[in-house]
Amino acid sequence: MRRRGLGLLIMLLAGLLAGCTANAQTLPKLNERITVDIQVPKEISINQESALKVQVKQGDKPVKNAEEVRLEIWNGNDREHSQTINAHHGKNGVYSIKKTFDKDGIYYVQAHVKMGDEWVMPKKRFAVGNVFNEQLQQIEENASENGQPHHPAGHHH
Repeated sequence: MRRRGLGLLIMLLAGLLAGCTANAQTLPKLNERITVDIQVPKEISINQESALKVQVKQGDKPVKNAEEVRLEIWNGNDREHSQTINAHHGKNGVYSIKKTFDKDGIYYVQAHVKMGDEWVMPKKRFAVGNVFNEQLQQIEENASENGQPHHPAGHHH
């Protein structure tokens, strides 16, 4: 009687473990962080529509179902007057917006990406119009010297 009960228990446990193993393969790994790469055109002209994009991945897999992807854009140090635009998923985890800039200058874009309990919010600086790339590079170097590191993969909350 004991032997039969032990045999049934072993079979039951083996079945449960097999079921858990099959499900574990279909679930994303919990320890894989979301990464967000902001993609801005090399040259942006004023009064012409430009596409700003973000590539969202978890591990090495594109994220096609992020809960929220927004891009916040502002000119120079004027973040008070920023504009936030909801990005739309195209394909392969790339979300994008279209934006027309009406002034030359150094701009910032910050992505706000939410998946589950995780927020990723990287920021990128870029030039619009007749701003020389040397000026942009000088600003980036000054920021690095002042202890403001650049985080291309994103800021996690």
